[in-house]
Amino acid sequence: MAGTGALIRLILRRDRIWLALWVVLIAAFVYGTVSTIGTLMPTEGARREYARQIAANPAVLLIQGPAYGLSVGAIAAQQRAAATMIFAAIGSVLFLVRHTRSDEEAGRRDLIGAAPVGRHAPLTAALAVVLTADALVAVLITAVLAGAGMPVAGSLAWGLIAACGGWTAAGMAAVAVRVTPGARPAGLGAIGLFFALYLLRGVSDVAAPWLRWAVPTGWLLRSRPFAGERWWVFVLAAASAVVLIALAYRLAGRRDVGAGLLPERAGPVAAAGWLGTPLALAWRTQWGAAVAWLVAAVLFGLALGFGGREAVAEFGGSAGLAAWAARMGAEADPARPDGCAGPPGTC
Repeated sequence: MAGTGALIRLILRRDRIWLALWVVLIAAFVYGTVSTIGTLMPTEGARREYARQIAANPAVLLIQGPAYGLSVGAIAAQQRAAATMIFAAIGSVLFLVRHTRSDEEAGRRDLIGAAPVGRHAPLTAALAVVLTADALVAVLITAVLAGAGMPVAGSLAWGLIAACGGWTAAGMAAVAVRVTPGARPAGLGAIGLFFALYLLRGVSDVAAPWLRWAVPTGWLLRSRPFAGERWWVFVLAAASAVVLIALAYRLAGRRDVGAGLLPERAGPVAAAGWLGTPLALAWRTQWGAAVAWLVAAVLFGLALGFGGREAVAEFGGSAGLAAWAARMGAEADPARPDGCAGPPGTC
């Protein structure tokens, strides 16, 4: 572990701005969600109707999960707790890979290794920074929600959802940088595994209840912020992160710097004939990202198709939108597409 402190200071020096933006923007995202829910669904009846609609909508259940309560905090957590967990997970993977495997590929690891630095110091420094940043995300989310008038217990549970999701993803990334042949496969592999587990969580909410406790993301979203919190869930999630990190240290001595346990595949001796144009070469090098974007766009379109009509109806009939229209001086009903101010059937 020699040199870990110096490497931590180096990481903070290099990424002080991006780390701060990552932490602050997640907290700001949570605050905006709570403010919006309180305005658009101020009554329990409106929130009850919303909960009824999402319970019958498989796309919403797949992406966000069910609502476990009817308070403003519970509905806000149903809508955005999963998103905060995903944002924390993506940031954790990117920062961890950047300061471990990417440094190896750039040659910085060789320079650092020439100094009195221990074998485990680079990974330990990266983990220390990332795990601490996730903890700060939890603290800020708790402070923001409590400052907005939400119960402290539920606010803390929401913050721990984000933090434990980031810790779990960091553990996956720590293993991936030891196993995969490069920084890009490590990052994509860790993020892909996290999203695959998240998808399994969604499938359990839609059609397979027996899967609900099979993946860490399912544990976290069933901690029920603002609806009778389950604190023991976070112990399970933290334990899974500890196991993954321990496995990463276990694998440290089984690979060379700049290499992974999985060897790189040797390419063909000669390129295929169809690679003779710039367009073909661009497709060959970028097809993975293109397919990923296409799949994400299809899933996003399906979510809009299943949930868009109900969301627009809920928004159009909300008291918050009517109050906003009145403040803006609108005379017509904002929920009517034709702008008619009279009762239905009169325009």
